[in-house]
Amino acid sequence: MHVALFWGKDIWHTYKSARKGQYNDKHHEHMVKHYREVPWYWYIAVLVLSFVLGIIVVAKENLTMPIWAYIVALLLGSVIAPVVSVRFDLTHNRAPSCIHALATVSRQTICPR
Repeated sequence: MHVALFWGKDIWHTYKSARKGQYNDKHHEHMVKHYREVPWYWYIAVLVLSFVLGIIVVAKENLTMPIWAYIVALLLGSVIAPVVSVRFDLTHNRAPSCIHALATVSRQTICPR
C-alpha cells in the first residue's frame, strides 16, 4: 500500500514511457537497439515447464508439502515478490531495520569481539 500511495505515479509514468519505447537509461536504450526481443511464447513455455516440473517433484518425491500448498505458495510469491522488488528498488533497503538490528545483536552475541 505504501508503494502504491507514494510511488504509484512514478511507476505509472515509467510504465507508460516504456510502452512507448522511451527509456531514461542509456544502457537500456543501447540494449534495446542491439538485441532482439524474446518472443512472448518463450516466457509462457518456461512458466509452464517450471510449474509442471514443480508439480512432478512435489507429487513424486517424499515431501511433506501437498500439491495445493505448492500452488498457494506460488500464488502468494507472485503477489509478494513484485511489491518487495519495487520497495527495494525505490528505497535501496535490503531488509527492514528491525531485522538488521536483530542480526547485529545475534552476531555480537554469538561471536563477541
